[in-house]
Amino acid sequence: MAATQVTGEGSVISPTDLPVNASGKSNKPDKGKKQPVEYDLDQCIAAIKGEKVPSDLSSFWHRRAVVRGIRDSLQFATSPAIIELCSGDDSQAHQFSRARNARLIMSDIIPDIQDPATEPYCIWYPEPASEETYREVARRYPSMRYQVGRACATAWYTGLYKELDLLPDVSIAEEARDVDEDADIYKIIMSAPRRYVIMDDFSRSIDLESPQTPAFLNGNMKPRRALGQRALPPKNLPDTTADDIDIEEDGFIGLQNIGLLERDTTLGPGDSGQLWMPLPPDLPLEKRLLTQVAAWEGNVDRYSRLMHPRRLRTETEYNCILRGIYHHTTFARWWAYQLETNPRRNILPGKLLSEGNERECQEIRTAINARKIMNNDISGINDDSDCLPWLIWWPVRPHENTCNELARKCPSMRHQIAITCILCDYELLFVALKPPPRESLFVAAKQSGNPFYLKFLEKFVKERSIGSREISEFGPYDTTLEASLQPDLEPRDTQAYSSITFTDMIVPWGVHPRGEWDAPGIYGGLPAQAGVVERYMWLSTETAQKIKDDCWKSSGVYDGSADTGLLHIDDDDSENELWLKLSRPPKRMTSFEMEDSEDES
Repeated sequence: MAATQVTGEGSVISPTDLPVNASGKSNKPDKGKKQPVEYDLDQCIAAIKGEKVPSDLSSFWHRRAVVRGIRDSLQFATSPAIIELCSGDDSQAHQFSRARNARLIMSDIIPDIQDPATEPYCIWYPEPASEETYREVARRYPSMRYQVGRACATAWYTGLYKELDLLPDVSIAEEARDVDEDADIYKIIMSAPRRYVIMDDFSRSIDLESPQTPAFLNGNMKPRRALGQRALPPKNLPDTTADDIDIEEDGFIGLQNIGLLERDTTLGPGDSGQLWMPLPPDLPLEKRLLTQVAAWEGNVDRYSRLMHPRRLRTETEYNCILRGIYHHTTFARWWAYQLETNPRRNILPGKLLSEGNERECQEIRTAINARKIMNNDISGINDDSDCLPWLIWWPVRPHENTCNELARKCPSMRHQIAITCILCDYELLFVALKPPPRESLFVAAKQSGNPFYLKFLEKFVKERSIGSREISEFGPYDTTLEASLQPDLEPRDTQAYSSITFTDMIVPWGVHPRGEWDAPGIYGGLPAQAGVVERYMWLSTETAQKIKDDCWKSSGVYDGSADTGLLHIDDDDSENELWLKLSRPPKRMTSFEMEDSEDES
């Protein structure tokens, strides 16, 4: 049987379809930019309520509103105005017809579908049809059997699912798992020797001709539970983008902003293996923390399996990507390839397509260039580039010859090259650069084990009577340069968490290396932290549970660098063996023991 394509051309989103405000009027046009189509918020609301079709359906948002109104209201779906809209033979008419046919099915009315392009994809939200209705849909339209199977997973129609005799599809399995991990449909699919990717939520298509197999659960679908989210135009959902999964074809448009009541996303005592054990074939439901850690560590294999195929999951993921590029050549090389082949994927969640991701692409290229320089490869880097990095001396030091050639190719980088010379002790090159004295050079010179640099700078300033104002460069709100010269560029604290979630990698305001303002991190983006996550990985289940039980007043957080398995020690208990050992004064080594120790070393 040939593959059945459910979606139509009308579902394709153009960047020019996305408005910039909700007033019904476009902003003053920027020179050289095509402006978004206008929309009328009142007409959107009327359409969503199923009261009236907007006068102008060239607006992307008007069409979304009509689709939402049709799916929610049988009266609207069967009105003369909607029937007329569905009577055409273009992509727009097909889009409305799919919404209308879905509404009819969910209202237990079997539609007369003449064109495969009008077959709906999602026929289980906002409410499921009866089991008998789905049975008749599958009988009359065999090409919709998998949509019926997915509906069975949401409505617990196990008997009908068995009757359909479908190939084990991973999207149906994930839908059933989201309802209940003990659901029979989930168990049936998971017990099959082989599974397939037949339903594709991104393209709203059914592939019966050459479905991917073997297939595993990866969360690249939108369960029924998540379809209740709504956003007022012109915004996307906070955790999505305009070209993300949209199985209802309405862009989650609604009369008010409604968020998703998330399930528990924390990893608790005994769950740390998800972070350090090899990934299982079937991935867990919650992947945000795992994705961030994989990016932080520059683990191409784990990250490529965990990442969202069309966007970033969180802004912290983006910040971790920059760090991973700086620290790992393989990750930097893989991202260079990504920018060539899939540049749109690194778009932050919640962004409109019209906003683009130029800033993110530029910062990633800058991080890649930094790693290349530290790998002693400066090909393709010149002074005309807008992606010249600041931090080029850590975590790997470039060779002196590389710094010399870089200074020749990129004179504008003389400042950071001079800092690199100080921290790497390239004395001759530093003198040859003749850098003007700056506060950052003095900070670097004070860290150097070679006193030459500080003496050189002090002498330079004294001979020319240069004042402190002339060398100052650290502004009160610009902490990037200053943070990049701290002795510890990735500080860790001593806290141990019994449970962690993806937000624990965000550096709060006012905490080093992030000031009270949105100061960028040393790698670009905003600072991220992995200290609490890395310490959590080492906690045994018993220790994590003890922290949770004993430190419940501090939300299961233990602040200390001692063995976290020994949280409470009664120091007045003379029979406590541990306390006796800890309180025992250190034994002095005899001269013979010291000699033996020196011989062994």
